[in-house]
Amino acid sequence: QGYGPAGVTNDEIQKEKFKIQNLKLRVCNNAIEYSVPQSGSISLKVYNLLGQEVCCLLNGNVVAGQHRMTWNNSRVSSGVYLVRLSSGGEAAAAKMLVVR
Repeated sequence: QGYGPAGVTNDEIQKEKFKIQNLKLRVCNNAIEYSVPQSGSISLKVYNLLGQEVCCLLNGNVVAGQHRMTWNNSRVSSGVYLVRLSSGGEAAAAKMLVVR
């Protein structure tokens, strides 16, 4: 009762809990641009579509603001990958397509 596809409710409280407001992540070719609202610890990881971690690009402290880095993806095969940025209990994700 009250559950939608995959057991997800249509509850406004649940939607608010998972709302991403402050982190921004953009992927273009092998460049990854991200923005964090305040200085602190972040994690930037790449996953395959099975949810397996492919690599950890960054796990440490950064200053607030916009940042840009390049992922040397020469060690992975062609396919779709997910880039996940997390900080302070919030997370943002973006798709990356690698074509050889």
